Amino acid sequence: TSDSAAVLAATEGLKLPGEAGSRVTMLRGRALCWSGRYEEGRDLLRLLLDGPLGAEARFHLANHAVDAGRKDAAIETLRRVWAD
Repeated sequence: TSDSAAVLAATEGLKLPGEAGSRVTMLRGRALCWSGRYEEGRDLLRLLLDGPLGAEARFHLANHAVDAGRKDAAIETLRRVWAD
């Protein structure tokens, strides 16, 4: 979508420290998934799994898996969110 393109353009090459940087990674990952670049977005979201944004990243990974027709993967990912 045009919103995804705007997010990707605004965050291209943006490096911020700490949680702000993690939020940029989350936003870019989601925008990539929304724009049909699921594998790239998934890879960015996975970078966040072991940090404080892990549950949120898993939730978005599950939603994008549903959108990609991968419901089994989404169910397993959501179970991990619940366990967190």
